[in-house]
Amino acid sequence: GMAAESTLSEDPEHNRKMMQELAALFLYGIMGKPRLDSQK
Repeated sequence: GMAAESTLSEDPEHNRKMMQELAALFLYGIMGKPRLDSQK
């Protein structure tokens, strides 16, 4: 979609960093929250 395309640039290094950040947020959303809840 347009939102995803707008985050990418012509710089491969920038694109690589963006994908790493998105992957980290995605994994945190799945694994981080349940882990925090289980510690309460």
